[in-house]
Amino acid sequence: MPRLHIVFGKYEGKIDAKPGEKVVFIGDCAQWKGTIAGAEVQFDSVYRARETKNPHEAKADDIYAKMVSTTATMTAARNKQALRMGGCPVSVAEQVLALVSLSGAKNPYFEKGEILKFNKAYLSWRAAMVARRLKGQKYQVPGPTTRGDGRPEV
Repeated sequence: MPRLHIVFGKYEGKIDAKPGEKVVFIGDCAQWKGTIAGAEVQFDSVYRARETKNPHEAKADDIYAKMVSTTATMTAARNKQALRMGGCPVSVAEQVLALVSLSGAKNPYFEKGEILKFNKAYLSWRAAMVARRLKGQKYQVPGPTTRGDGRPEV
């Protein structure tokens, strides 16, 4: 795997990236200003506080959509030394897919020993979500609701 640099959150130190070494800023809160291989680089935080978001409008991204969007992000940045992966949070799947893209490794979701299990699990999840919708069961229910057995003792 080629050498690369990963930045989470607000970073104020030096990034000693040589020409050709990618610097990946992960997340909306990633923030840094400085010089990378002689070029001025600045990433400002684009974080939005939770209070400004409605959890009932949150959408789960399909893994195949993540594959497409991560590939597009990496392709758009192929000639750039520094790039940001937006999101809050950036999912582990997206981080893995970015590393796969940057390293030239094989996509673990499509490995010979995993592809059938992965797609079986994916299709099972999709079928369960469709069944819930057909039954009129919403993914999120507004207002107070009962907690399961994993609830904390208060």
